[in-house]
Amino acid sequence: SLFLMALYPLTSYINTFKENSARYIGFSSRLNDDSNYYVIVLDAYARSDKLCSTYGYDNSDFLDELRNNKFYIPTKSMSNHERTMYSLPSFFNMEYIGKLGSPSFTPRYSSLWSKELINNSKFFKIMRNSGYKILTINTGVTFTHVDDSEILYSPFYKNNNLDTVILYPHITDMEYAVFSHTLLTLYFKYHSSFENKVIRRSDIRSGLKTLRSSVDIKGPKVVFAHFLSPHHPFVFDENGKDVDSADTLVGTNRLNVKAYAAQARFISSEIGIFINDLVSEDPNCIVVIVGDHGGRAMIDYDDIEKTDLEDAFANLIAIRLPGVNISSAYDDLTLVNVFRMIFREKYHEDIPLLENRQIFNFRANSKPNDVTDRIKATASARE
Repeated sequence: SLFLMALYPLTSYINTFKENSARYIGFSSRLNDDSNYYVIVLDAYARSDKLCSTYGYDNSDFLDELRNNKFYIPTKSMSNHERTMYSLPSFFNMEYIGKLGSPSFTPRYSSLWSKELINNSKFFKIMRNSGYKILTINTGVTFTHVDDSEILYSPFYKNNNLDTVILYPHITDMEYAVFSHTLLTLYFKYHSSFENKVIRRSDIRSGLKTLRSSVDIKGPKVVFAHFLSPHHPFVFDENGKDVDSADTLVGTNRLNVKAYAAQARFISSEIGIFINDLVSEDPNCIVVIVGDHGGRAMIDYDDIEKTDLEDAFANLIAIRLPGVNISSAYDDLTLVNVFRMIFREKYHEDIPLLENRQIFNFRANSKPNDVTDRIKATASARE
């Protein structure tokens, strides 16, 4: 009974999110289009200037390759939140988290909240209403697969059509929330997909292979692929060979930037090859490639003064929108406005852009912190 009492506010909370997400659509109940969409999230992929200055990786070859395939790449892009569980719900709902509700639970519950907001998001509802099939490629985080989609690849499910293999038992978010209060936490710590580098390596390779296969599936379709790369654990060198690099520098909690850069080179190369093949096969495709947040090499969730806030938010955004000349006015585009911009420019929807804000969540303070002015001041001082 105590267990049910503990779960009641959580389930009630999720039901509220479902109601809210439905309420906020307000536009584009149906798109007059059959262009295939590819939404590719490269977890923690930083913006090019931060990649160069903080991580020592010049990714201009990758960006030039994208531009040659008619991608628009804003140079001052940022995420609006610094964690995946907040950033992607905001991205797909085209709205700040505060408008959808804000979690008051500890992080272990937040994945349940994020999953519901992604599943019931504006973007996926609009695409379903427009006759699109939703296809998901997931490389290890349960809350970023879409439940009623066709799951092309996920380590949590078996798809007989593509002969993907279930690599470990499916652990639901609810089970994790319950078991994390027991000694079984040790099991999750050492045997879950988040910690097992062998499984992560296999997931990334299988996800990339499945992404290539998705091109042959008849549309109209939305292919949503979430790759946990260049995010740690660092399991690839720049040539895609297996490595077992430390996630952080010895004796610190600072990210291993050299290992991050190597993995970023690898995933950039793989995505670049895929895009070349995709555009040749499907010249009318619409493609969105984003980092869900910055690289976060210099981050301290307990002390804002020790955190490079710009590095936490400065991310990659690259958009291919055939037939549309995207204006340089979008050079400071943030994730919350990506689909708003696409619907405005491609379908001439009368949708306002939201003010660009950066919201940081500290461990020591569960309330969201608006750090937009701090980031602007730092950027101005540097200039």
